[in-house]
Amino acid sequence: MEIFIPRRKWKKCLQVDDVLEINIIWSKTAKKSVDKIFLFHKTRVSLTVAMKIKKEIISASRQLFSNPESGQIELNLQSMKLNHRYLIAGHYKLLYRFDDKMIYIDEVFDTRRDPKSMLNQDRE
Repeated sequence: MEIFIPRRKWKKCLQVDDVLEINIIWSKTAKKSVDKIFLFHKTRVSLTVAMKIKKEIISASRQLFSNPESGQIELNLQSMKLNHRYLIAGHYKLLYRFDDKMIYIDEVFDTRRDPKSMLNQDRE
């Protein structure tokens, strides 16, 4: 199952005339996490709940188009020196980083797990 994130445009706050194109790129690890979350809830709860949670996760990422700095800095990943930030969607953290034109969602992490395990995850 592929996660589709459309391309959007946003205006830089200080220079209203400049329109920048921002892309959100989901890593393989993040896509696999969302798929696992979906399958878990589909088999244990219901398809409706699984779809609602998946939609909530994807919808949370859309706020990054207009404000990539809206997430808090993820202190548990500071040792990686990639300036990871996170957004909360239900029980999940969307771990991301960004530069001028790209936002990279590296992982979707269940907040009920031990935060130290974030560093032990394989990232693709």
